[in-house]
Amino acid sequence: MLPGEQAAEAKTARKPRAKKTALMYAVDLLARQEQSSAKLREKLLRKGYAEAETEAAIARLVEKHYLNDADACARQFAYLSRFILMPKTDETIPRQQALGVARQLGYRPYHPALIKQQ
Repeated sequence: MLPGEQAAEAKTARKPRAKKTALMYAVDLLARQEQSSAKLREKLLRKGYAEAETEAAIARLVEKHYLNDADACARQFAYLSRFILMPKTDETIPRQQALGVARQLGYRPYHPALIKQQ
């Protein structure tokens, strides 16, 4: 090898990265998208982390309030009720379908167009 090739090869050579812990990987997942504890557990186990390490990571995230299923459920319901149960004038779903979903959830929609059809 020529001296210039060695220098170029040394610059492109990468150090091997240390494997992330289950907690670090879980935080990365939560940074991208909100996850339920069950979904997060499933992803960590599928990635190959030990069950004990997975449970410890989830417990730590719950303790630090990074993971809260009740809050996530409330946010998801608020999103669905605003964008699906109460469609805009250019409706993305039929009114009857929205009424059916609302009734199944025990939710009485208050969108004027939906109330008229009840």
